Amino acid sequence: SRWWLRGVSDKAAPLEAARAEIAALPTGADWSVFVDQLPPLEVCRDLVAELERRNAIVFQSGSATLAETSLPVIDELATDLAICPAASVHVEGHTDADGAEDLNLALSVARAETVVEALIERGVAIERLYAEGYGESRPIADNETRDGKAQNRRIVFSISEE
Repeated sequence: SRWWLRGVSDKAAPLEAARAEIAALPTGADWSVFVDQLPPLEVCRDLVAELERRNAIVFQSGSATLAETSLPVIDELATDLAICPAASVHVEGHTDADGAEDLNLALSVARAETVVEALIERGVAIERLYAEGYGESRPIADNETRDGKAQNRRIVFSISEE
């Protein structure tokens, strides 16, 4: 005889719509509704983490030049970061283990800086952004396989309230 609705949303509109629809039900008084809006920082982290999982920010081979297919991804990232305008964003560059370790470190730094520059061009405040490079020192997959190398060539984001 009693109904409960619990949940969270990244936007206020769906929350209000759910509350209104339940209130309009003939049995709306039998419902207990506990729905909250996620804080902007959490929404931002979730969206950026999803983008990061796609590993869609790619570069021309051996360089810090973004591949053309990465430009819409950077646009999407800038839009996502606008949700949490006070948060700091650490952009980490990582490479596979092909080539000299010192060159990979320099390349990872240059790639992270390229992403930062692209975000600044799209209106993200420079004081929010930090570029770091780790070269091949933090692999997440086997560098002996083509797929593993592709996974290791990545950009990672850490978003925090600083």
